[in-house]
Amino acid sequence: MKFLMIIFALAFSFSVTAATDGLATIKMDDTSEHNQSIVKEAISHLLKACPGFNTYWEDVESAKLEIWKGKDWDYRRKDFGWKNYLVLEIIIKRDTKIIPRKYQVSGHTLTYYIGGGNRSSILTKKIQSQYFCGGFQLNDNSADAFLFVPAMIILDELQ
Repeated sequence: MKFLMIIFALAFSFSVTAATDGLATIKMDDTSEHNQSIVKEAISHLLKACPGFNTYWEDVESAKLEIWKGKDWDYRRKDFGWKNYLVLEIIIKRDTKIIPRKYQVSGHTLTYYIGGGNRSSILTKKIQSQYFCGGFQLNDNSADAFLFVPAMIILDELQ
């Protein structure tokens, strides 16, 4: 629940850098009101798809969210139809308190690619990112792991 409040703060200011209760916040550069509303909706879908974000957020050191413009050479654009997509980078504290040690997530940087197109989903590679999210069917072969979220089609409206 604490994470939900952080996300909604993000959706309205887009320059949040510190939380008053000691929890990490997501930092994002300023963007248009149009993009803010789309990101807010996408984050809502992300929270539903990744229950671990709410459970383990206390162990996050920092987080950053960017809107990426897919280039012609970008396989996410070519293969998935992601013209624009979100990249969420989360850095986990070295001394975690909530995340189970068996996940071996301490100190890792977890990266999530979130897009619409013809493969509306959350994509990550690292098994630690899959554990932290909690919604993935685990895939430990270093290939792209997808968590299909059809509602992420909203990201096609990013400008």
